[in-house]
Amino acid sequence: VWDTDFATKLYKGQMGGGSEPSQICFSPGGELVVAFRSGYVQLLSPDDYSPKGPPLRPPSFGFHPSGLAVVGERVFVSCSRNSMLHQFSLRDGSHLQQRKGGSHWELQEPSGMAVIEDRILAIADRGLHRVLLLDVESLDFHGQVPDPETWRSKAAPGALRKPNDVAVDAAGNLLVMDTQNERVAVYRQDGTLVASVMQGFFKDKGNTFSYLSCNH
Repeated sequence: VWDTDFATKLYKGQMGGGSEPSQICFSPGGELVVAFRSGYVQLLSPDDYSPKGPPLRPPSFGFHPSGLAVVGERVFVSCSRNSMLHQFSLRDGSHLQQRKGGSHWELQEPSGMAVIEDRILAIADRGLHRVLLLDVESLDFHGQVPDPETWRSKAAPGALRKPNDVAVDAAGNLLVMDTQNERVAVYRQDGTLVASVMQGFFKDKGNTFSYLSCNH
């Protein structure tokens, strides 16, 4: 983390020994929330970036966070290794639930996540080559990107290949880190492709896990 003068405010050695940080976001209270693939999620104080509260971990083993999103008092965490979606309480750190799927949806290597208008959870699902859209309250299926016809046909240019992250712009469009197509793909929420951005700028090395963010 750097300030506006590019002075270092936080570096790896200050993060409690965590390794392999994946996705980061902010809580409503301003805390920096960091997912570590080594096995936990940590809140950091907005004042000095010191750990705030105990790490978030489920009671089960095999927790390797690959993405996270905060909605109100809840923290959603994806785990690509076992294709699991976890939910924690931001208030007390308790583990609320974990799911691999639901009505009309399943996960396969879920990675980065984003929240649309505090009502839809968008999950980059690398293994199924799509972005899954779920209702944040019920976790019911809301939709997917690309649209089902393009997804089933795997037809270019609308199809995704190993999407690793998703962000939302000011207009509500979804920006997807499309790993194997080496681009940022921009979609409307109905799954139609708007544009391919920076085609070929991002290189897929076979084990590439890139994340993105949108400032608006």
